[in-house]
Amino acid sequence: MKAILWLGISGLLFQTLGCGSDSSDDTTSDLPSTSVGGNPFKVFEKETLEEKEDTITGTATILNPDPSVSTGSGQHYSLAGSLPDNGSKLTLHAFANNSLDEGVEIEFTHNEGTTEGVITVGGESVTLTGLSDISPTSFAIEIDVHNDETPAHVLIWATGTDFSEDAALFNSEEDGELGGNGSGTYWGISLSNSSLSKATGGEPEFEED
Repeated sequence: MKAILWLGISGLLFQTLGCGSDSSDDTTSDLPSTSVGGNPFKVFEKETLEEKEDTITGTATILNPDPSVSTGSGQHYSLAGSLPDNGSKLTLHAFANNSLDEGVEIEFTHNEGTTEGVITVGGESVTLTGLSDISPTSFAIEIDVHNDETPAHVLIWATGTDFSEDAALFNSEEDGELGGNGSGTYWGISLSNSSLSKATGGEPEFEED
């Protein structure tokens, strides 16, 4: 009788835990969809969002719905768009959870005709340097996030083909060590009065010798 009772309790616990796991896996499935440069995203939050010819404009947060990396890996992100007005912002959330929290947060802001930036990880922030040649109104940038290093290693370049450390506008190993690592596998973008025409993720461009 005790064995039967134990099996019954075990089965109930298994079903309960299984249901909880399934619901968390489906967190993004019911979110509305959008497209940036032909790549699919889920609209996580929005105040205003205009979609036209694979470019989105407004104030919103989009999520890549299909994380294909492990937490202990690296990713390269190519971003392009516009921060048209003073105070306009664009934020990359890398190696975050499916709520885009607890990741590596890289924020770019239009400030009086220039592009400024900050990286926040684990509650600690580092100011980005070297962005003077990045136009806020014609914004294009390349980013490596190596979350397999401790702390995470971030490199930022202008668009081009030279992805060396020497060519980087910002290198966290030299310009400001980060406060930790991202703890998830998702990535996405937050816009504040901005537009986004390109947002891709792939293998890191920089490799240590």
